[in-house]
Amino acid sequence: MIERFDLYDFCFAIWSIMFNCFCLFLTSISLALT
Repeated sequence: MIERFDLYDFCFAIWSIMFNCFCLFLTSISLALT
């Protein structure tokens, strides 16, 4: 249970970081195009 929970938190942290980087990437592109 604990190992699965830690693995879930780890995957969620990686996913959230990638999602934030992707949003920043899209924002920078949209600002560059305008």
